[in-house]
Amino acid sequence: MMTPARSSGSSRLFLCLVGFLFFGCASSSRHLYGSRATYFEPERRWKAANGAASWVLEDPVTGCALRCRTEVDRWKSIEAERARVYQESAGTSKTAVAVTLPLSAPALLLLLPTFGLSAVFARETPAIRFRAEAEAAEQRGSMDEAADDYLLAFLRGDIVAAEALAHIRQQQGLLSEAIRVRRQLVCRGGPLGAEAWTKIEAWLAEQGAPVEPCHDPSREPVEMPWLE
Repeated sequence: MMTPARSSGSSRLFLCLVGFLFFGCASSSRHLYGSRATYFEPERRWKAANGAASWVLEDPVTGCALRCRTEVDRWKSIEAERARVYQESAGTSKTAVAVTLPLSAPALLLLLPTFGLSAVFARETPAIRFRAEAEAAEQRGSMDEAADDYLLAFLRGDIVAAEALAHIRQQQGLLSEAIRVRRQLVCRGGPLGAEAWTKIEAWLAEQGAPVEPCHDPSREPVEMPWLE
């Protein structure tokens, strides 16, 4: 039987763990993303980034990632407000989890030594699962099934899956659909690499759907008016 002193120590350890996981990450946008927005050429979009944390700047009307500096200047105040609302919402969610999670403290304390933090909290995301299913279907030659799974992966945040989907539709001769997918990919931006983006933009131009150039080609970083 666990003694009161030992029980108290375990509880403090658990609460420290909860605090680290759910409150330690809460911070201001400036602290999380840095003070400036920068253009990322391999992603073809503007974002504020500080290490692994990043905030992609978007057009509030279309939801597309911003590609031009003039757009950043226009929408940076709205983006600052959007980031503030997001941080407040994330903080509320963390508070709710931290309130309910201690109810399962005994079970978690038993699991941690056996499985470790990664096993307790790691989960396969739907995007990863759908991409794996798409690649398997593509290897079997089931191209329509692969296309559907790539689309599902894309809808769940796997930006790169859109290019794989467009490539399949292009091979099938469905050019109008390939154009639509790649136009949506241009809207979102993503880590495809500068060379891949150049090929996509050139292909769209050949199909009569060129990417609109920026009136101001400047890539100088923009100071963000983050709301603390």
